[in-house]
Amino acid sequence: MNENNIEGIFSPESPNIERQQVLDAYKKLINRGITNPDRLDGSDPDVISARELEEKWSVQQGNETANDASASQRFNFERNFLYLDAGFTDTSYAAEVIFDLAEQDLHNLEDAEEGEEPNENANPELAEETRKKIAFYKEKLGLTEE
Repeated sequence: MNENNIEGIFSPESPNIERQQVLDAYKKLINRGITNPDRLDGSDPDVISARELEEKWSVQQGNETANDASASQRFNFERNFLYLDAGFTDTSYAAEVIFDLAEQDLHNLEDAEEGEEPNENANPELAEETRKKIAFYKEKLGLTEE
């Protein structure tokens, strides 16, 4: 299989893709000075390769976590922070991830407060990890809610 070809993405012979491989592919682009994943040039071979690798990883993880709520939550967490962890530091992009995606996920992971319906999907450990990651990026990038 050609590494730059997405054919065979669902093939069982495809090697296991690790998140770090996807991060490394995007770090090549960051080393060029790109700070926002929304501004990647879709015709650039390195962008195409990184996106294909991300897609393979996403499909693989989606399949592996489909029947495990906790594993699925972990995959969602890793996917939400993928670009920030790779090093994309554009503050408008980061604010969208932190204040929209991550904080909504955090709410969904937390135990119900008194008077609320019980949260069957609560995951206190991942909620704490999410809080720490949010705080880390808020501090690192100087993010504040508007």
